[in-house]
Amino acid sequence: MGGRIVYIKVIFSKDGMSGVFNKTFAMAREFNKAAVDYVVFNSVHDGVIYGVRFINVDIFWSRWFVFLNKFFRYLPLVNWLNHHGDKYELIYLRYPLFDFSSFMVGRKNWNKIVTEHHSKELLEIPKLSGNRAVLYGQYICERLFGRINLSKTLGLTGVTNDIVKYELSRISNSTKPSHVFS
Repeated sequence: MGGRIVYIKVIFSKDGMSGVFNKTFAMAREFNKAAVDYVVFNSVHDGVIYGVRFINVDIFWSRWFVFLNKFFRYLPLVNWLNHHGDKYELIYLRYPLFDFSSFMVGRKNWNKIVTEHHSKELLEIPKLSGNRAVLYGQYICERLFGRINLSKTLGLTGVTNDIVKYELSRISNSTKPSHVFS
């Protein structure tokens, strides 16, 4: 592949994340050696730190937009993709749960996205803590629309063969390029 590659991760928790950030910095060192850009959407850092481009989504959102933040949580990511996606031949995205802002991802970017899966999302949502009504809404949206988004992507990866098979079954496409990594 001759073009640029970007790895994108979304981290929304603010507390107890030092281990996640330490792992992120370690991964970024290796990614940077391979000329892969590393971008993290988060609620703590902003700017470039140890080779990681942090984008603080709290700067994007204000407390007045709590509703939008719940249902269009990935709007900063979509905005970034639509402005910077042309620079990349491959966009490797740690899979975020569906939200309505994904409908705004430009068509030109979907066919460059490879999603990374660490769990079987539909089975994990009911186990999450939080407002049950919001979680139920998130489950329904992921079930209905998440599969549509997955079907538009270039391919997918998972930490186990079981997860890869599960994700491929969600989109009824066992021929989509996929890979197991661990």
